[in-house]
Amino acid sequence: MSKSNEKILLPFAAFSQETKGFDNNTEEATVFCISELNRAKGGGFLRKQEAEKIVFISKVYYPFWLVSLNEASLLLDGLNIASHTITHRVLPDLKGFKEKLKDLPSSRQIQANFLSNNQNYFQGSDEEQKIVIDGLIKDQEFTTEFLKYVNEGIKTNSPINDAVLISPALDKDGITRMLRNLEKKRQELLEELSDMMGIIKLLNSKNQESQASLIKEIQVIEKEYNTKIEKVKATVETKIAKINKAFEKEETEISKKFEQQIKDIEKEIVKCEKTTEQIDSEIEKTEAEIRTAAINKDDVAEQKWKDKRNELKDNKPEYTLRIKELQKEILNIEEARKSILFKLNQDKETKIKEESKDLVELEAAREAASKICRNEMAKIEEMTSNIIEKIDKLEKRREGVMLEFDELGLKQIKETVALVFMPFYLSCYQSKSKKRYSYVSPSIVSYGGLGVRLKSLGKTKITQLCQPRNRKISILLNSLMSLLDENIVFNHEISEACLKANLLHNKKDQEAIVNGLNRLKEQQWLSSSEFETFSQALSQYS
Repeated sequence: MSKSNEKILLPFAAFSQETKGFDNNTEEATVFCISELNRAKGGGFLRKQEAEKIVFISKVYYPFWLVSLNEASLLLDGLNIASHTITHRVLPDLKGFKEKLKDLPSSRQIQANFLSNNQNYFQGSDEEQKIVIDGLIKDQEFTTEFLKYVNEGIKTNSPINDAVLISPALDKDGITRMLRNLEKKRQELLEELSDMMGIIKLLNSKNQESQASLIKEIQVIEKEYNTKIEKVKATVETKIAKINKAFEKEETEISKKFEQQIKDIEKEIVKCEKTTEQIDSEIEKTEAEIRTAAINKDDVAEQKWKDKRNELKDNKPEYTLRIKELQKEILNIEEARKSILFKLNQDKETKIKEESKDLVELEAAREAASKICRNEMAKIEEMTSNIIEKIDKLEKRREGVMLEFDELGLKQIKETVALVFMPFYLSCYQSKSKKRYSYVSPSIVSYGGLGVRLKSLGKTKITQLCQPRNRKISILLNSLMSLLDENIVFNHEISEACLKANLLHNKKDQEAIVNGLNRLKEQQWLSSSEFETFSQALSQYS
């Protein structure tokens, strides 16, 4: 800031396009009406409650710092009611590990021992560091809306005499120190990320060297054994071909034998099926003759055909049963064929295995020799991957912390360091020795047309005139109310300042409220009776 007392003052009310005539007088009158409506009036059936009296209604300015960090705008709660903590794990000595890895000899065995001894080096400790950013409002949605709100403000160096300006907990020098510390911590985290990426690159390089060495060794082993294998393989293949040919011939003969048996049975099944079809056809004919005899009332003929039909039906199950028996025989033959062929195939495999014994032993020896190298490759690869995986997890966590840094604010610069004050109205009520506080937060003012003003829906219409411009501002002010209840010193300081800026004890302000009440009545936000009620309530504080 160019001067230590320069500040940005935000307006209390934002107006819709159709809003006209809402000046300071109307604003103060509206706030008075809302405060009066919120005042407990006493009464009660079982236990009479004391009526509250308004001790003060004062305009209060809540402090915020708008600062820049790495091309982003950060919004800080000037009273440190809000804050944000970035937590991260403490990392092992990255630079020391990198130097040891870089100085390793080219020996595979030494590299494997180093990897084995450091499998848990990057496991991560439970030790945590916390970066507490006092006052930071992390909610980007809120910050976005607030920055738009700041555009409505005005810069001023003038003192504020008719309202309460709450002093921020941190001054400009403290803010500057905090930003410098944040930037330093961010650079440390960036260096850690760079070291981790360098270690991963070096691990991959060492692993590739070991893998290349072992691949060459495998190639030498396979070349040596392949020469021996090729000599034996030609003889073995000739013997196997003879075995396969002999078994194919035997398999063909067996299959033909069983196929003939099945074919004979299937012929008999076809005969039985045709017989049953003939029986079904004759049954149909007898049914027709029975119906004809019944029509002709020839009882003798009808009975004769019925006897014939019954005889046919009695004969049919015999053939049906025979078909099922024959089908079962086919299944049994199929099972027998499978069993014989399976045994035949086993005998063939046994002979082939016996003839291939020398070849298999050579191939097994080749595989065993190369497997030792492959196992070593896999072990080095696995140990390297395990370490890289642990580093990668740590790296992702660090990237998450970096992302938190990048998302502390919005990617736009408003001011290097600016002090912003947001207005709200604070009301204090008292009943006997008990006090309570309420507030009216910065509002959107919309007249909404005559229709809205005529629809009270059981509520006083004036309560519809000002709507909170941001729900999250209300959450922040709720925290301020809690602070007033909890912190006696802070409560005393605020109360003393608000009593001096009390709208109700200042003749000029009271006249302004009266003018505002008249304006609200003219615009039909207050009925005549409501105007009289609020005017009478205001006169009590004269």
